[in-house]
Amino acid sequence: MDQDTWDRLQGVLSKPERRTRVPRRDARHYLLTGVLRCGVCGALMYGNKRRDRFDYRCAPRGGANGHVVAIDGGRTDLLVSELIFRKMLELDLDGTDIDMPAWPREAELAQVRQAIAETMEAVHAGQLSRARGFALVEKYEADERELSDERAAWLGRTTGPKVQPIERAVWEGMDDDEKRPYIEDFLNALYVKPASSRGRRGGYDPERLTAPDWRGDG
Repeated sequence: MDQDTWDRLQGVLSKPERRTRVPRRDARHYLLTGVLRCGVCGALMYGNKRRDRFDYRCAPRGGANGHVVAIDGGRTDLLVSELIFRKMLELDLDGTDIDMPAWPREAELAQVRQAIAETMEAVHAGQLSRARGFALVEKYEADERELSDERAAWLGRTTGPKVQPIERAVWEGMDDDEKRPYIEDFLNALYVKPASSRGRRGGYDPERLTAPDWRGDG
């Protein structure tokens, strides 16, 4: 693995949302965990098995805010899968590899690291006093930490799977684990509004889903 790939992998794995987005154990069993949110409180909705079906549900402990929002999981999965497939078609992908962008301050970081190396060489060669040299190195290292943190955050935001065109039959034959990276790469969130009538809070009505919050929009 080359250094750039390693750095990008670290940036993605250290994203804060990867640590907090899906806090429940085994929550990834359902396709839309992590992107489906309650339209009342904004909390993540989780899949709940109901005999021969399941639903996504937000039910605050203790009845906080006095609401329970739920929606049929199977049909919601089908609808969102179709939305993602159509979104991929809109991109008119040509099947070529997508080059990852370069961090715009890469040269600046390299210069700071070079300055550290040159300063230490000057100290060892007796061209700079230790006090002066280490004071400069301390400043350069502070700049390096700041730039390195910025670079890691940028890599985490801009690195994702290389999306390739997929035929409908292939897409429909993919399991949830295979589809999930595409969904998370395209979609920030989708909100579910409460059901309009009592007794149907776990029912299905596509009008209860808000317009998708696509990544990169705006």
